[in-house]
Amino acid sequence: MTYNVIYIGSSGRGCDYINCHPEYNVVGVICQRSMIDEELLTCCYLRDVPIFEINNYSDLKQALEQNRNKFDFAIMFIFGMILKEDILDNFNVYNIHLGFLPSYKGRNSTFHATMRGEKRVGISLHKAVLKIDEGVIISRKSVPYYFWMGEMALRQSAAEQIPNLLTDLARYMEDPDYETIANNSESYYPPITASMLEINENTPVKDVMNIIRSQDFYHGGRFIYGGATYLIKEAKVSLFNTADPDLVETSDRIILKNGRPFGIRINDSHYLQFKIDRIANFI
Repeated sequence: MTYNVIYIGSSGRGCDYINCHPEYNVVGVICQRSMIDEELLTCCYLRDVPIFEINNYSDLKQALEQNRNKFDFAIMFIFGMILKEDILDNFNVYNIHLGFLPSYKGRNSTFHATMRGEKRVGISLHKAVLKIDEGVIISRKSVPYYFWMGEMALRQSAAEQIPNLLTDLARYMEDPDYETIANNSESYYPPITASMLEINENTPVKDVMNIIRSQDFYHGGRFIYGGATYLIKEAKVSLFNTADPDLVETSDRIILKNGRPFGIRINDSHYLQFKIDRIANFI
């Protein structure tokens, strides 16, 4: 059986993983106008799938109502609105969550998994209910989180498991004896705050690297020095060459190059080298 699906989300790859699965056909895409990018637009025009650009929750509800007779259910992935009873009571919606449910719930699950040094990170498909990430778990997969990966690479690797999640969803639809996984109301993690992204000379080395790689999708970690905020896009451990005249160490272990932060000394032999994305206009 082939299921007609409305895709609610902003990931073009997520949309095409569904559309190219032999058991699904995407008949429409709903995305917030502020989250639409070239990847999603390219997917929609290439696949000849109509896209409904929305500004608010009322627009979302209207788009679903207008297409009610065209789809069997909706699949949501990377979407910025919380669904309420008026939608959930009238439409079946399944959510793809970047986390190995019932662990790592919340919008910033991959950040917290990164900061905890997880070696594997999950992706799950569950029934959308009023409480965020608490619906019955239909499928979940995990992928390795290698040290050279940032959040962007991690998200792509996890998203490659979406076809496997969809195969399990089809089995769930067709098999009355399909075994789901119990969910719970625990393991929520808070939203990211600016203070969580700040780096200084006393931040443990592994935390510095984890903050930076968790933010490679954005502009990196925040290093405040000399009244300016430097956005650090990349960090790596390097040999400290004291003979290099361009490298200057301050009294607080900060390494400067041409007057700008270049890293933090770890010990007599090594330092954490920064790659600056840009200087921000905030502190």
